[in-house]
Order: sequence, then C-alpha cells, then structure tokens
Amino acid sequence: MIADYIIGAVILGGAAGLALNAWDGHQARKAKLAALPTGYQFPGCDAVRAQGLDPLRRGEPGYGEHMDGDGDGIACEPYP
Repeated sequence: MIADYIIGAVILGGAAGLALNAWDGHQARKAKLAALPTGYQFPGCDAVRAQGLDPLRRGEPGYGEHMDGDGDGIACEPYP
C-alpha cells in the first residue's frame, strides 16, 4: 500500500519535472525571438535551426515566407 503511494509520488514528480523543463524551453525560445530586431527575417532554415527556433510560425519574429515552402504559415518544418 505504501509502495503504491511512493511509486505514485515518483511518477507525479517526474511528470512535474518534465513539464517544468518544457516550460523553461518555451520561455527560452520566447526570449530568443523577442531579442530579434523588429522586422528581422532569418535568411533561411539552416539559420533558424542553428538557433533552435524551428519551426517558425507566421507572425513570429524571424519568420519569412521564403522559408515556408508549402505556404501553410509554418516555416522550417521538420524533415519528413
């Protein structure tokens, strides 16, 4: 019985840790995008990927239609 609670606590703690890690990554991405100069567009997807900012969505800093091959509003999508 107590082992079940311990296992549950470990699983819950692990899930919370993963969620916090994802949140930190999201915040870091937002900070990198916010630091870009107004109107800046990356020259291509290699530069976006080098910064760890892929994929970019229409309206986000750094997005450019020249990187959105299929015109769906998502540039530098992962390779199939």
